Amino acid sequence: MKITFNRTTLLKAIIDAAAASPTRTPKDILRSVLLTGKAKLFEVIGTDQEIGIRARLPEDAVIDNSSKEAVEVLLQPTRIRQILSEIADPQVTFEIADGSIRVISSNAKFKLTTEDAQGFPPVPSLVSEDCWKVATPLFAQAIRRTEFACDLESTRYALGGINVEIVADKVILAATDSRRLSVCEVPCEKVGNPQAISKTTVVPSKAWKAVSTACGHGAEFVEFVATENDITFRVGNVSVYSRLVDGRFPRYRDVIPKQHDKHVTLPCSPFFAALRQAQICLDKEARAVSIHFTNGTVRIDSNSQSGESAVEFPCEYEADDLTLSVDPTYVADLLRTLPPEQLIEVSLKSPDDPMLVKVGDSLKYVVMPLAG
Repeated sequence: MKITFNRTTLLKAIIDAAAASPTRTPKDILRSVLLTGKAKLFEVIGTDQEIGIRARLPEDAVIDNSSKEAVEVLLQPTRIRQILSEIADPQVTFEIADGSIRVISSNAKFKLTTEDAQGFPPVPSLVSEDCWKVATPLFAQAIRRTEFACDLESTRYALGGINVEIVADKVILAATDSRRLSVCEVPCEKVGNPQAISKTTVVPSKAWKAVSTACGHGAEFVEFVATENDITFRVGNVSVYSRLVDGRFPRYRDVIPKQHDKHVTLPCSPFFAALRQAQICLDKEARAVSIHFTNGTVRIDSNSQSGESAVEFPCEYEADDLTLSVDPTYVADLLRTLPPEQLIEVSLKSPDDPMLVKVGDSLKYVVMPLAG
């Protein structure tokens, strides 16, 4: 059988689906992605059996299909990506026969072996119209402002993902590694009658990365549904399925300070710049900086065997002087997700209490202090 595709669209679908493929696995078939379809309805599927991605091709991406039979063929994602990236033609033809696939352009031909596709595991897709719906830019922003706080190395698996909650008309994402906590909420819409989402619905970081990538393709909304065991997102032509992380997510609301009595509004850009400068003189043995809040000034000091620094910038702080020792990377991780002109509200109480950073009503970020 012979099928001609739009090269760029097919390449993008393969890249999307291959994000789910494992780098290490005893099941060789999972290293491949599955190209499947009929007539002008095709999609590329990848999975590691924990998450799965289905990247559907728009009908106009299938330029010609001489066969009326359904197609299921495994592709080696790394090699096929290299081929499609190097070909300059706007379209490419696949000839599939006898356990091999030929990739043909106007001036090049490639022949690749392929395995039997029968053993490729199924990947669910979002088929229900009953779902939760969020504007894509807001959802992508919420992922970006929480995902970095996951703990991918913890034996407490529930910390290795982002917790999802629906409260009234908002979806709340929360992530923590026990040293910092990021909580972001954005408006969402209930479409039809989707199943309620439990308070402990932890989605692994790998799935969030796939959803975040799909958000960059121009779809207007992200739609999702969840059960007790899994969650499925649909972002335009891409569907991301994921099993939930085992374990109970911490009671994160108990960590958010409620009695802080010192508040200051800081511009993101100079605060971020001062943190980066203070880190220059840190080494592997010293990972703390001291942030001094005094009348009208913030000063960030660092001191290690490599040297020392003091960087300050003006602010409108008018409370009692306060010094907080923190890991600067924890603060910088948040600031790099914000626009330079963003104003943040910093709330404080004492050197032994956590620092709370807020961005409007949508983001709360807690950083635990280091021992003095």
